[in-house]
Amino acid sequence: MTREIRSVEECIIELFDHLGIEQAHFAAGRLVRGDWHGLATKHPERVASLTLISPQMLDPGELANLAARMLINQCTLCDRRRSNPCELRW
Repeated sequence: MTREIRSVEECIIELFDHLGIEQAHFAAGRLVRGDWHGLATKHPERVASLTLISPQMLDPGELANLAARMLINQCTLCDRRRSNPCELRW
């Protein structure tokens, strides 16, 4: 038996379509980039808002379509551990 390997965003979009959900609000921590990144870059129209907590290696250009619907919260503990904390500038 062969199983098809699908991405997380494909599964979420399929579930949205099945349930009739047009958009949803997402929140993600720094270690789960794969869960939100595909949705934000490939299906920004399905993301009502996106809250990122201490994001790592964030490319602002990829997320420009969501700029007005994003909140980024940088953890102060993470700031203390790094000499140059992440900054997101549009």
